[in-house]
Order: sequence, then structure tokens, then C-alpha cells
Amino acid sequence: MTLLAELKRRNVIRVAILYVVTAWLLLQAADVGMSALGLPEWTGRMVLLLLGLGFPVALVFSWIYELTPEGLRRDSEIDAPGALSGRTGHKLNVAIVVLLLIAIGLGLADRLASPGTGSAEGLDGDVDTPADTAAGTVARTYVSTVVDAPVRSQASDSSIAVLPFADLSREGDNEYFSDGLTEELLNALAKVRALKVAGRTSSFAYKGRDVDLRVIGEELGVAHLLEGSVRKSGNRLRITAQLIKAEDGYHVWSETYDRELTDVFAIQSDIAGQVVEALEVTLLGEDETRMQAGGTTNVEAYNDYLRGRYLLNQGSRQDTLQEAVAALESALQKDPEFADAWFALGNASTLLVANGWIGAEEGWARIEEAAVQARRHAPQIAAGYMLEGYLLAYRDLQWTEARALMRRAVELEPGNSTISFNYAILLRGLPYYDEGLAAMRRAVQLEPTNLVNQVFLGNMLMTAGRYPEAKPVLQQVLAVDPGFNRAHYYLGVCEYLEGDYAAALARFEAEPLGWMHVTGRALALYKLGRKAEADQVEAELVETFGDRAAYQQAQVAAQRGALDLAFESLERAFVSGDTGVSQLLTDPLVAPLHDDPRYKAALERVNLLQFLGQAARPDQ
Repeated sequence: MTLLAELKRRNVIRVAILYVVTAWLLLQAADVGMSALGLPEWTGRMVLLLLGLGFPVALVFSWIYELTPEGLRRDSEIDAPGALSGRTGHKLNVAIVVLLLIAIGLGLADRLASPGTGSAEGLDGDVDTPADTAAGTVARTYVSTVVDAPVRSQASDSSIAVLPFADLSREGDNEYFSDGLTEELLNALAKVRALKVAGRTSSFAYKGRDVDLRVIGEELGVAHLLEGSVRKSGNRLRITAQLIKAEDGYHVWSETYDRELTDVFAIQSDIAGQVVEALEVTLLGEDETRMQAGGTTNVEAYNDYLRGRYLLNQGSRQDTLQEAVAALESALQKDPEFADAWFALGNASTLLVANGWIGAEEGWARIEEAAVQARRHAPQIAAGYMLEGYLLAYRDLQWTEARALMRRAVELEPGNSTISFNYAILLRGLPYYDEGLAAMRRAVQLEPTNLVNQVFLGNMLMTAGRYPEAKPVLQQVLAVDPGFNRAHYYLGVCEYLEGDYAAALARFEAEPLGWMHVTGRALALYKLGRKAEADQVEAELVETFGDRAAYQQAQVAAQRGALDLAFESLERAFVSGDTGVSQLLTDPLVAPLHDDPRYKAALERVNLLQFLGQAARPDQ
């Protein structure tokens, strides 16, 4: 009898299969037990080692012994071993099938329960304050986020979206940690210039939603998705991560980390590195250094930072912003060199200033300190450049210097949609139309489901006089969300500047943002000859919004030909710090002021006169 035949007769092969399946099930049970009981990581390795040592013992045992009705007996002592081994083999076959079915069931359950898609609800961060629309803000506020926009693009192999990691903690109270870890991974990958990484808003649009992976890939224009889960219990951390091809769901890479909380930094670094390696992306220049820069090694500071940024992402509400500031300041007390925390603190301060919840002097001082510290401790990342550029533009009115700094930020992190957005908003008030539109289109490409990007793209096309291009962009936004702030107003301005005042009025009537609604109606009613109504609405603009809408009052007066009133309103806008004046050079609604000698003096007040010779729009 051949060796193979003898192995079959003695059921050695069946025992080997049964042992492997049983060992796999035991390892899964051990994995769950370790996490639940908080056992050290080496427990799992010990179980694996013991099972490995037991494998040859089981094979030798099955060769020597046979299971009989009287119990275990040596094979050599059995009179008719063939018939008996056949019955034993049948029992082993049944056991193997049962255990395999259990293993397959567990595998499917784990696959279905793994955090697939997920996303954040829309953040109602829009503020009913005119200053919000006039100047760029480092920290954008998102009104809503949707995933139904008809955005389709050919995804390159080096493109990825980081979907929100699920919080699997027993109490479900560590969402700030799982969201923060997701953002850290996203930000690290966005620093790799050869990678296209979908922005936070687009990625978080799938949180908690059951969406097919192929659909997500198509909507975000990416070829790969990184998803995972976080289970945090005390000082123990269990993180799973898997890199998936969006096209077919193929798992390119996956890993589970069972570590102490202090190892979270090494885990983040390893996941980002494994993704870059799996996508076969070549790191350029200082990419690897930038991926590591800006962080901390202090776990308590890191935890405060994640909590602060989580609150910052809840939208522009005074209470949550102040809580965010407190958490970020706590992080910086523990690690004053934590550049990412400085940047987040600067973001929070810009929103507090923009909404008038802290004084301008205090706010600018906070932003300046954040910018200086961020650049000092992480000069190779874009955050400090962007904050400092914001200061130079909107506090110091140093537009050329601000443009240079923000352009440097874009060069450092071309895959960062927030930086591209803010650069575009800066250029919106300067005569660099093509450059500004390219930056905003890049922001749209990086975050295709973020309607804020799309509505401001429409606004910039409108400012450039490209109404036939602007209107379809804004109409698409409204097709997705009919009540989206600003879209009706900007579309109405397009109609107004084209001379269709009735259509413009209908758009302005539909605009939900209060000051835009009133400003637009004042404009259109006057052009329609309904002067009494227009006067009443103009008075409402003054009474309701006061100097917060001084710039918009100048727009209305200019369009009515009341040039003295327009310049008086501009003076109040200058004195009150209305950031709308940053649009004075390019705003088509103040065009009637251009031939008045006082216009040059007004431009000089905001240091824009130097650009006057370049201010012709592309359509003129």
C-alpha cells in the first residue's frame, strides 16, 4: 500500500483538515475574548504557537491510534482496521463539514458587519451674516452634504477615499476618536502629492449609510476605498483597516491591530505606509516627512485634539466652537509643539471672528499666534502657510504676499481640497480669474459631493461674467438640494446682470439665507419699477442687518444710481471691518461706481488700487 493510501486509511488527512478548521475557529474565539477581557496582545500569539505545536502531534496521534467502540486503540492491534477506519472517516467528514459551515458563516457575518460605508450628516454651519460670503475663511462651514449629485469621472489607480472608521466601542461614546483617526489618515495621505485623496466632507457623506462600494467609487471619482473600525476600551485599542478596490470589492490589503493606546501613532503611520505601498505610489521629495509632520507623541494631547476637532466639525455654533477651543488649548498645554492642534485652533478662531463671537483684535491675535506656531513646529506642511496667508489678506490687506503664501500651501498639498478652496476664495477678489477658477475646480474635483465647493464655483463664474457657465453649475446644486444656501441668490444675480429682472426676483424670493434674500429683492424690485416696495425692502436691509450688511447696502445703492449713499455705505463697511470690501475690485454689482473718482480712493483703502489696471473681466 502506498504512503498516500495509508494516510487516507488512517484518516490522517481528514484529521489535518479538521485540526486546521478547528484551530481557525479557536483563534477567532480567542481574538474576541482578548478584546472583551482586555488581555495582553501576546495572548493571541501564545494561542497560535500552541496550536502550531499541536498540529504535528495530532497527525502522529491519528497515524498510531484508531477510534473504536471500546475507545482509542493502536491501529496495529485492530483485527479489521479498514472497515473501522471507514466509519471513523465518515464521522470526521461530518465534523469537517459542520465546522466549515460555521467558519463560512462567521466569515460572512464579519464581512457584512465590517464598517463599509459611512458618512456624516450635513453640517448646518451656514451663518446668517453677510461677512461670511465676502471673504475666504480658513475653516469652511458646510451647509449640507449629499451624495446624489451626478458626478462621474475616470478614476486613476492612485486615487482613494478614506471612509469614516466605525466606532465599535462598547458604550458607543468614542465617535470623536474614530472620526479623528479617519481624518488623521486622510490628512496624512493627502500630503502625498502623487495621490488623489477625496476630501473629508465627501468621504464623511457616507457615514452610517449602506451604499454600494462601486457607487461610492464612481461618485467620488476614486479607484480605492480605505475603511475600518475602532474599538477603544480603557488603554486598549483594536483597529481594523482594509483597502478595497471600489470597482469589484477586492481586498487589496487588510490588517488588525490590537495594541495599547500609546501605540496609536505607530498604527496610523503603518496604515498610511501600507496604503501607499499597496497603491504603488512613489513618494516625492519630502512627502514622507510631511506625512509624519505636525503631530504629537503625547496620547493625552492627541485625545484632546481629536475631541476639539470633532467639535469644530459640528458647525458654526458658538457653544461648540468655544468647547472646541477649550479642548485644543488643553492639547497645546500638554504639547506646545503640536502643530496640527495650532492649526485647528486657528480655524476655530477664524469662525469665532467671522461670526462676531469674539472681538476682532483678540481673534486676529489668536490666529496670528496659531499661524506662527504651526509654521515653527511643522514648516514643511501647508497649514501654517494658509493661516498666515489668511491673516495677510483679511487683516493686513497684503494681497500679493497672501497670494504667494497660499499658493505655496497649494504646492505643498495639492490634494488638500480645503487649501484649494481657500486659495480660490482669496483670488475671487483679485484679477486672477483663470487661476482662481482652476483652484476652485480642483476643490470640486477633490470633493465632488460637497455642494459648498460647487456653489462657490458658480459664484466665481458669475463674478467673471461667464453666466452661461455659471447657471448650469448652480442649477445642478439646486437639483440636488432645492434649499441650498446661496445657490438661488447667485443664480438670481446671473439673471439680474443679464437683464431678466423678473426671473431674478423669483430666484431671490426663493433664497433661504436672510441677508441675501433681502438684498436680492431690493435689487430686482427697483429694476422692475416697483420703487415703493424696493424702498421698503432696502429699509429692511438696513434695520435688520445694520452695519453687518454695509457692503450689501452699497451694492443696492450703486445699482440704483445713488452714488453718494453707496460711498457712505462703503465707509461704514470699512469702519466696521465688513470683509465684503475685499470684493470691491471684481464685484459686478458695484460696477456703477467705477467712473467716480471716489472709487479709486475706496480701492486704496483696501490696498486694491494696485490691481486696477488688471481688473478687466475675461468677458470684457
